Amino acid sequence: MNDDETLLLVEIRNGKREAFTRLYNAYEKLVYFLIRKNQLERRGQNRSELPEYIVPDVVQEIFFKLFKSLLQKNFAPECKVSTWLGYITNSVLADYGRAQNKQKGLVTNWKWSEPADSQEESQAVNVQPEAVDNKDDSQIEIPAVDPELPAAEDRPEDFSEPTLAPSSESLSKEEKKHFEKTLAKQYWRVFDDDEEEKFWQALEDFEKQRCVERVFTLLQRDRSKVSVLKCLEALMWRAQGDSVEEIMAKIGRTYEATRKYLSECGKKLREYGPIRQCWEEHRR
Repeated sequence: MNDDETLLLVEIRNGKREAFTRLYNAYEKLVYFLIRKNQLERRGQNRSELPEYIVPDVVQEIFFKLFKSLLQKNFAPECKVSTWLGYITNSVLADYGRAQNKQKGLVTNWKWSEPADSQEESQAVNVQPEAVDNKDDSQIEIPAVDPELPAAEDRPEDFSEPTLAPSSESLSKEEKKHFEKTLAKQYWRVFDDDEEEKFWQALEDFEKQRCVERVFTLLQRDRSKVSVLKCLEALMWRAQGDSVEEIMAKIGRTYEATRKYLSECGKKLREYGPIRQCWEEHRR
């Protein structure tokens, strides 16, 4: 976490509402991008997509969970906000995807519409930090704001709407990056150096988290590498905001032994072949 994010986190926990607004504005476009990318991937795999009208609800839930986790301090201090937000986004999308698969009449290939011009859709985040713990989810209001897409005359010459997402099996690393860049241009009029670096780093963090989750799912099915599975599970608890004390209670070790175990697990997982290979594929 950089100094700016650390300061912002302190302000959020001190109940400064403008800090919530700054965080929302900083990461809103990234969340919409990740949702859009996820939906195109599902389309490319002939899987059901979220109906368009649900997307604002998904964004609301993602930011609600982010804000609530920050307020309740369920956030590892060494974790970057973009990494944590990527994890929450992936988790929420997976939940919605499972719910959609259980419903009949699934909507496929919906059109991603241009945002409305309403001023009401651009209002600041309406969150009451001091009252979050006393409210149920429905009482915390977060605006559903579509990102401002560039007007036709402002779009780059190579702007195009991708219809299918790339699959790791069929496209090279360069082709996948070109796809992501094309899609990202819908959400940024101009990429300045700082914004582009921040965007690609956040996307890499998000993809790394997905690598971990994929390997975790495979290990759960395989059960032949129990020690690796347990390591990965402990690290995922930590990434999800569990404290060392909470993990200590789950694995039945002392505080110092748990800290050492998490450190050793981190080293082990960085060298674990399937994760390392997946991370290399998404390295920028």
